[in-house]
Amino acid sequence: MNPPTDLLARALRLLRQRLDMDDAHGDAWLARETADDPALRAEVERLLAAERAASGPLDTPLARHALFEPSPADDEEPRLEQQIGPFVLRRLLGRGGMGSVYLAERADGGFEQTVALKLLHTHVDPSAQRRFARERQILVRLQHPNIARFLDGGIDARGQPWYAMERVDGKTLVQHAQSVGATLDERIELMLQVCDAVQFAHANLILHRDLKPANILVDAGGSVKLLDFGIAKLLSGEGSTDPDATLAGQQAFTPDYAAPEQVRGESVSTATDLYSLGVVLYELLTGSRPFPRSAFGPLLVADAALPEPPSRRALSQGHRADAARLRGDLDTIVATCLQPEPARRYRSVTALRSDLQRYLAGQPIEARPDAFGYRTA
Repeated sequence: MNPPTDLLARALRLLRQRLDMDDAHGDAWLARETADDPALRAEVERLLAAERAASGPLDTPLARHALFEPSPADDEEPRLEQQIGPFVLRRLLGRGGMGSVYLAERADGGFEQTVALKLLHTHVDPSAQRRFARERQILVRLQHPNIARFLDGGIDARGQPWYAMERVDGKTLVQHAQSVGATLDERIELMLQVCDAVQFAHANLILHRDLKPANILVDAGGSVKLLDFGIAKLLSGEGSTDPDATLAGQQAFTPDYAAPEQVRGESVSTATDLYSLGVVLYELLTGSRPFPRSAFGPLLVADAALPEPPSRRALSQGHRADAARLRGDLDTIVATCLQPEPARRYRSVTALRSDLQRYLAGQPIEARPDAFGYRTA
């Protein structure tokens, strides 16, 4: 039986502090903090044991669902200096379950162009081939300044599908904000660009389903580029999803950023992307995720626990000035995104964006801290 949500939330807050201490001091501190609440201490100790038992964030069965199919092509040699369509593969940038991504250069003599080229692995099942084709078709539909552009695609001489996208030379969203010392307002301005990209996808009946800072790059000019629609879903109607977009019995998401309904294997909607945006916003504002990156983090999400407010997290990190600005409207905006029940989140990404703009303009926001059942228009 799962412990009550409020007990989990309180235990999580204590655990985050406990993990920053050595055992000698941490055990004594925990005993003092929970002297009058044995159930709370037992829950913290249970979570602490789970954390110690895990050697990494992908060691639980739940987290393994976040991976694509185990790649049968791990032993494939990179196809460097080979020509794929009009491009020559110069450097391997990364490899996933379905395919590899290369830095490639146009070599047909027409003009110079450097791209990121994704090439499907040779030995993948038909479902992976369908997913790859769907991803390519999705990208063709998404021509937006804040989404990495689809440039070309085809099938090579070996029969392997491929597509080329603009290469984004930049850093991930959080890394960029930290490297340039972005102010709170500047971080929110970046988030507005992210919202523009996601709202455009939703307007084209596409759910991203894997929104996280690693899939959001910022170039040298400060422009946001949303990447990786590899597990995106096509909406076949209002609030419903294409039944062929996910294989039976499989789940595809990143646990640290997944909504409760994703973790539980339930149906997803635009509200699912809104939850992930809330996690991204929380991390952008505080430098840390709402839940610890560990074996039990996704379980807390599945149990619908709410994290501590961003202002409290900033205060615990010693950032008093940030905490003062986060307290109030920004806490409310993040909490509205992170509501466990999809119906209690913002109605749309546009509504979230509007509240962020209102905050920047010093205007009252629409979301209300005392009525999380309230949905913005």
